[in-house]
Amino acid sequence: MPAIGLSGNKLGLGNVSGLIVREATLLIAKAPLLFPLELEDVRRYVMNRFSYILRFVLRGDEVWILAVSHQHRRPDYWVDRVQNQ
Repeated sequence: MPAIGLSGNKLGLGNVSGLIVREATLLIAKAPLLFPLELEDVRRYVMNRFSYILRFVLRGDEVWILAVSHQHRRPDYWVDRVQNQ
């Protein structure tokens, strides 16, 4: 999984953030129901170290990542993805 463009502030931060996103996806895959519902069937995983939230839905035995969004900069840009389905 590539870094998600968080390296603008510090050298090498993109690689670290990519690892954190990968770790988050592994945790979600192991126990997706542990994470709180946010909107309809969308769940969230908060990555506090980088102020990002990973939002996902369950579809059968699969986890679909809808968005990785900043907690303060346009945090709800992904909502249309759910409401337009």
